Amino acid sequence: MRSFTLPGAIFRGKQDTVFSGKRKAARTQMDLQGTLTPSSADSKRNSSQNVRICDVSMRGVGVLLSSSLPESETFSLSINDQEKESSTALTVRKAWAEERRGGKIAAGFEILDSEKSPASSSWKPALQPRPIYTAAYIPETVVMNEDIAIHPGDPAPIVLHRTLGTNQRHATGPDESNASMLTHVAKKILDESGYSPKDIGRIICVCDPPDNIAPATAVKVQANIGAICPAFDMSMSCSGWLTALDLGLKCIATGEDKILVLASCFFGSRGPFRDVKHRAIFGDACGGLLLEQRHLDMFLATGQWTDGRNFHHIFAPHKWSQTPDEVPEEFRGYGYMNPEQRVFFDALSDILPPFCDNLMERAGVKKEDIDLFLLHYPSKPLFEHSLKVFPVPRKKMLTHFNRFANTIAAEMPVLLDEAIRTDRISPGDLVFMVTYGAGFTMAGAILRY
Repeated sequence: MRSFTLPGAIFRGKQDTVFSGKRKAARTQMDLQGTLTPSSADSKRNSSQNVRICDVSMRGVGVLLSSSLPESETFSLSINDQEKESSTALTVRKAWAEERRGGKIAAGFEILDSEKSPASSSWKPALQPRPIYTAAYIPETVVMNEDIAIHPGDPAPIVLHRTLGTNQRHATGPDESNASMLTHVAKKILDESGYSPKDIGRIICVCDPPDNIAPATAVKVQANIGAICPAFDMSMSCSGWLTALDLGLKCIATGEDKILVLASCFFGSRGPFRDVKHRAIFGDACGGLLLEQRHLDMFLATGQWTDGRNFHHIFAPHKWSQTPDEVPEEFRGYGYMNPEQRVFFDALSDILPPFCDNLMERAGVKKEDIDLFLLHYPSKPLFEHSLKVFPVPRKKMLTHFNRFANTIAAEMPVLLDEAIRTDRISPGDLVFMVTYGAGFTMAGAILRY
């Protein structure tokens, strides 16, 4: 694998300041060490070992051990907070334990004397915390090809299926919005993580398109969940969520914590379409995750690329937008995609391989190391071409275009949530995410789950 100079691209990885030096400084604020001692009277097993405290709540403690866990009904856990020069002794009972890569053991313990817990009473996570808290929302309404190919001259539903690769997509109802979908996802993340809305430090939303010109959709989400933090929108078409993720990681690296990074799409049901093929490509969905301090070690690299010279090939206007001269007259005021697919094929051939190679080089991994690939699926022809120029084993891929169509920026968080909930990935697995869209733009990330 070799890296290429790629104009318009930025890559950050393990050797960069935001992913290394600052990470270590930020992590020291939350790192706690402890000593775990079995309560068993058997002297052969009654040996103490040093542990790293990963998570603490009013009800449970998560630790990382360097050796196997002794047999014992209960344990004494002494938690040392060097910053506060204090120590807390707890009586705990093992709830779960599993082996991680590198021979380390992760374990969760129930606190039997919870009144001594050093955790905030507002933080009550699940006893066995997931590596990353994610959530997704898919609207109930299913729109089939037969529902949209209804006008004289429209391609037959089976032709749409063969050409684009899907026979269905989901659509928001008249009472749904980006804000309502994003609120659903945010509340689900809070519920499963056990965090309070007041614990959230920042909310970043990517909406395709946003609910309003002003204020930002994220502002309503913040009010809906009862958070007290900065909240704002950002946009980069299909690349938006991975770019928001990169921004969130930079905020985490400076000392922030608990950032909701969310994306929603209702372009499929609300977009200004003139061509039924364009309508058939898009579906509505929403997804996101909660970024925490502990995740800086997990995201090995991120990258973005833009070439604005391709501005006119994919265009969705506002009423007041200045339409590029290259857009045909009959598409002015409507969503437009250049019908000459060779334009997109050539861009993928030129950019996707070096972009992915640079991303893997920054992460210090090889293609064969990747356990799961989440590759953008804008349509069947473009997806198949991306596999032609950047081949990966299909058994290592997860897609949902045949069920949800192209959900723009929401695609990646929805896929990641599905991969986690269906056990497509396990702790320690490498996940490669890359997407591309209007502009042209491209974004990627590599995660050690």
